[in-house]
Amino acid sequence: MMKNKPRVCIIRQFYFPQEVHLRRDVKALMNAGFSVDIICARESKEKFHEVWMGINVYRIPLTHKRGKPLRYIYEYFSFFVLCSIVLSVLHLKKRYRIIEVDTMPDFLVFSTIVPRVLGARIILYQFENMPILFAEKYDLRKNSPIIITLKAIERLAVAYADKVILTHHRSEQYFLNKSTLVPNVPDEEMFLRNIGECKNTRKNTSAFLIVTHSTFTQTYGIQNIIKAIPLLKEKYPFLRCEIIGTGEYYEELVELSRNLGTDSLIRFKGYIPFEELASHLLKADVGVVSILSDYLLPNKLFEYICLGIPVICSDARVIKLFFGRDEILFYKRDDYNTLASAIEWVINNYAQALVMAKMLKRRYQNEFCWQKMKYKYLNIYWELIK
Repeated sequence: MMKNKPRVCIIRQFYFPQEVHLRRDVKALMNAGFSVDIICARESKEKFHEVWMGINVYRIPLTHKRGKPLRYIYEYFSFFVLCSIVLSVLHLKKRYRIIEVDTMPDFLVFSTIVPRVLGARIILYQFENMPILFAEKYDLRKNSPIIITLKAIERLAVAYADKVILTHHRSEQYFLNKSTLVPNVPDEEMFLRNIGECKNTRKNTSAFLIVTHSTFTQTYGIQNIIKAIPLLKEKYPFLRCEIIGTGEYYEELVELSRNLGTDSLIRFKGYIPFEELASHLLKADVGVVSILSDYLLPNKLFEYICLGIPVICSDARVIKLFFGRDEILFYKRDDYNTLASAIEWVINNYAQALVMAKMLKRRYQNEFCWQKMKYKYLNIYWELIK
């Protein structure tokens, strides 16, 4: 433990303490002897400044609203400007040693310009490939002006930062010399806190339960799970599905389920606190990750693996770089027919699916668990304060 706690600040354009990975990282930093401040977005009725478990939280008065690209651009730039002002004032008072900026957007890292000039070291934590995600979300070509601009911003952001944290492999040359791979896995101490006596064994019930949990956006492909259920319901009337989460795509998903006549088979469970999530997931026979993007590695995937739950997953490129077909049952991305076939295979070969899940859990514990990733994350900070 360090005698004089180095001051660090983390910037994230989302809400805290709702953001689970942020709580995980803050906990690791505080236990390692750092003093942590957070600048984040603010929901209605939240205070601008709050001390949360010893952490100074400063909230920018900007909430996310669903909209077209111009709405996102407005939110990104508004947060950038206000964050730049708040951070500069705080830095003049507190003199942060390190500032971590969690994307998106990539250009948010430039809000640190005043502290950087005054000596602060900068970490860019890239959770998403912003140019690719924008191209996929808005059906833009990779050579469109918007995507070319976003790619240029990403390159500049990486060059500007002292260190870069990636959650999955990136092939671009400009990442090679300053990036560290830290997959976005759960803090097992938080995640497994309330599982009690739950164990992942075949349930003593006639129902076969599918579970998925994520933010409700089109990118996460929950619509394909809903479309797959009607293809199986006559042959497997004991099939059930629980969908956990909230988000801007909720109404469309509920309407789709209603139109397909799956109301009695699919339950929308809403938001479940992270500390209570594992006990709900352990009731499932299989977890489904239906991501549509080739360039996302969902943290939800690691949560199923951590619990030893068999996993069905879309064959996204990034995911296949980490895991093989002997570990996860893959189906063709954005194809609910092959998803239905994968579900049917698990129903009929459940003992084999459990063996795959057990082997994958063992690999997770050896290679990916937070106790190992935490030291990769903290080592970046230690290197910067030397």
